[in-house]
Amino acid sequence: MDISKRLQTIADMVTRNAAVCDVGTDHGYLAIYLIEQQICEKVIAMDVAEGPLGKARTNIARYRLEDKIETRLSDGLDELHPSEADTVIMAGMGGILITSLLEKGKAVLDTVQELIVSPHTDVELVRRYLHQNGFAIAEERMLVEDGKYYIIIKAYHGRQSYDTLAEYRYGSCLLTKKNPILKKYLEKELKKAEILYGNLKNFSTSHSEKRRLELEEEIQCMKEGLGYYEMQ
Repeated sequence: MDISKRLQTIADMVTRNAAVCDVGTDHGYLAIYLIEQQICEKVIAMDVAEGPLGKARTNIARYRLEDKIETRLSDGLDELHPSEADTVIMAGMGGILITSLLEKGKAVLDTVQELIVSPHTDVELVRRYLHQNGFAIAEERMLVEDGKYYIIIKAYHGRQSYDTLAEYRYGSCLLTKKNPILKKYLEKELKKAEILYGNLKNFSTSHSEKRRLELEEEIQCMKEGLGYYEMQ
């Protein structure tokens, strides 16, 4: 099966031979790929809506993998039982939704070995949530697909915290490894922020002043992030 670069990256981060729970499986492509490539032997593919889950079942049947992939209608981790999965994947949703599903599924997460999440928004919120709830971030990857930036985070149970806002906002793993995609992203966003900041100098409303202060923090944080690339 041909899958997107984003799903390919997620699959590459799964520990081999793990029992996987794919939350928000959509069409089931990731689950199918994991089995097809012999990355793992069992996948529980779950979705909150019957429509996508029905399409996943059709695709799974097309590849004759019904004995390897079990589908479940589930709101987040509601239908996952303790010790059923080694790896939980949550991708293709916003950071606020991911943290709420993690919070609701805390009991079953205690029996999971690794967590792989790919929030489309509010990535800083997800990183902070993981640290505040007993997870240590072991790896992050960043990619561009169809003009959009994606970040995938792999975490295990453990104690960890970051020292700076830049590490939470942009990812300590990506910064310390001088990820080239993150550098291009920061350079592009810094240029946009500086132009906007300059334009706002022409306005003196309370809203523009508030936005200027926000941009000052963002610009400082992006410059701090880019500073990692200058370190020896």
